[in-house]
Amino acid sequence: MASAGDPSITQRSAALGDPISPGRVRCYQVWYRDGAPGFCTAQSYNLSNGLRVVW
Repeated sequence: MASAGDPSITQRSAALGDPISPGRVRCYQVWYRDGAPGFCTAQSYNLSNGLRVVW
């Protein structure tokens, strides 16, 4: 979770060598695991809905 004073997403991406330019499209999705039996599929993980962002 981001806190006050943390770099923005575009700043963090640029620092990693992958700058986000205006108009670029990025797709995001989260993979997560829940150890509670019966919550997820037989693989015990799940995926969030995908999100397409035009920066």
